[in-house]
Amino acid sequence: MAKTIFEELGGRYERQEDYLIPCLTVPAEEEQPIGTWGQRHMA
Repeated sequence: MAKTIFEELGGRYERQEDYLIPCLTVPAEEEQPIGTWGQRHMA
């Protein structure tokens, strides 16, 4: 089977029954300040 673009870029798949599911990870979120107006709406 020929490699897909996803595989050429370093991605990989996981087989679940008859399906190939891409193994994806989400990067950790950076903490961002919410500012003055955001703080007022939290209360």
